[in-house]
Amino acid sequence: MPFPNPVRFLFSLAHLFSFALCLLTLPMQAATVGNPADPAGLPAAIQSAYAAGSRKIVLTPGKYTLPGGTDRASLTIRNLKNAEVDAYKVELAMTDLKDCVVFENCQNVVFRGATVHYAVPHTGQGKILALGSDTEGNYYDVQLDAGYPQDADFKGAYIIDPVTRHFKPGNSDMTAKSVTPLDVPGLTAPGKVRLRWDGDYGLPKNHWNVAVGDYVVCRGPGNTMLKDDGCDNCTFQDLMFYWGGVFGFFDIGGGRGNRFLHDTITYGPKPPGAVNAPLLSQSADGLHSPDARVGPDIERCLFEGNCDDGFAIHGYYEPVAASIGTSLTVKPRGSSTMFGPGEPIRVQNDKTGFIADATVTAAAPAPDSPGAFVLTLDKPINAPDGSLAADPARCGRGYKIIGNTVRNHRARGMLLKADDGLVQGNLVDGSTIAGIVVSPEAPDEAGYSHHVRIIGNTLRNTGYATTGSWAPYAAAVTIYGNGSIGNQDIVIAGNTFDSIHGANLEVRYARGVTIRSNRFLNTHQMPCDNGSGPGIDPAAVAWLGDCADVTLSDNWVRNQGPYGKHLLTVTPSAVNVNGGKTGIQRAVLRKK
Repeated sequence: MPFPNPVRFLFSLAHLFSFALCLLTLPMQAATVGNPADPAGLPAAIQSAYAAGSRKIVLTPGKYTLPGGTDRASLTIRNLKNAEVDAYKVELAMTDLKDCVVFENCQNVVFRGATVHYAVPHTGQGKILALGSDTEGNYYDVQLDAGYPQDADFKGAYIIDPVTRHFKPGNSDMTAKSVTPLDVPGLTAPGKVRLRWDGDYGLPKNHWNVAVGDYVVCRGPGNTMLKDDGCDNCTFQDLMFYWGGVFGFFDIGGGRGNRFLHDTITYGPKPPGAVNAPLLSQSADGLHSPDARVGPDIERCLFEGNCDDGFAIHGYYEPVAASIGTSLTVKPRGSSTMFGPGEPIRVQNDKTGFIADATVTAAAPAPDSPGAFVLTLDKPINAPDGSLAADPARCGRGYKIIGNTVRNHRARGMLLKADDGLVQGNLVDGSTIAGIVVSPEAPDEAGYSHHVRIIGNTLRNTGYATTGSWAPYAAAVTIYGNGSIGNQDIVIAGNTFDSIHGANLEVRYARGVTIRSNRFLNTHQMPCDNGSGPGIDPAAVAWLGDCADVTLSDNWVRNQGPYGKHLLTVTPSAVNVNGGKTGIQRAVLRKK
């Protein structure tokens, strides 16, 4: 059984009580609004129906091609409470590259059924016609696909296999230094360009797995398909996004317990004038949730084809300016600090990692340092120069990620940085870097994680491309940190690892880790140095270092390939490892 989450449980009880009371006292008045022939009037029609007392708002089916307007989004819905917006059989096509749909300061609202996309794709793609180098450097000659941007800059570019239509193994991120029309004698050929690369980019002679006929794709402009800003207990259900911008979902503003149920991010159909279908769905994260008081509940979603993480959950840091006894001075990036009396605080250093947890008892502006705040803590700590402070109550604690599929995308399936998390029954298939990562990323995204359960997931074909030396983790499940033990109480149980490139499991900078009843299948079938950071052994199924109090039991490896050498590597920096000799074993097939 997963551990109970007291934060989410109490919040859910309060929500259920208040919502039931509303149902008893307010009639669920229904209204059908919207006219596909007048798409610009849709935002006002929704707000007007709500203001008139309707709490079930049904959008008239059809395609709404929304103009940009003057707001920050094409469709903004504000200040709704205890309401439903039903958008089944509704297509929202956005002509402006701002955010598509924004819910702002809403509570207990359900939005469901809509298909949301930009009017045309903004990610670039084209077929490689030739590879070469000259006095100006390495280049690709590319035929850009019709129906996709003919002015794509290929600043964030990747190689796609033309047969599988997935990111091609063995390659990394690419950045074009120039894109110029490809001239033929006396004529500029339409749609043909020369992409030039710095350094040793992109050629087989430099150990890149690329060939004529492969596709090169790139990120494009745009914003978020759906942003919920400062919303509590809202549900976003049965939504489909394609031809997307940067993020699919952006769950911001310190919200509590928003739910994302049975949503889809996918490639979409061929755009007008195109011969080839899209090779990307959007430019970055599927769902990005920073600063949540109660983390998101993500269930039964399908995300594929995006150019960054599937799910990213984190908080923010405030740099520490001074530390004396119980007094800690922080310099927030904004005009005020996120810390107040009663808030937890978790302090780490960018070089030495985790320092201490404490509780803030008082906060006040620093008298001699404009923009800084002095925090009084319940106990003294020593935070040297370069330290950072995070609020674990504002990192998305209590998140649930259950029964989802994340596949065929660049980067990590899940990047998690919050307490009290449950990751259960998901399929992560074809994440080019790691499958599930629990790790802070200083100095930008907090923080260390306590009490996380990673149970019953399937991880397949991860760590095969775009890893690079910048990624200190690429194992299918990676527990990592910033220089010292800070992650605590992590359970990795009942998961299936299948056809993973390099190390399957990495535990580093963590204490109290339980690894039990996992199955590692078809490991090390291909040569791999999967960018797992200094000292990591990619020839091992599991690797432990810079950690303490780790217990292994009932883990089995079947069909380890020729590029695997070890079942388990335990470094001297791994302290108090129980089950190191028997906790992971090679399965033996019995003859009939």
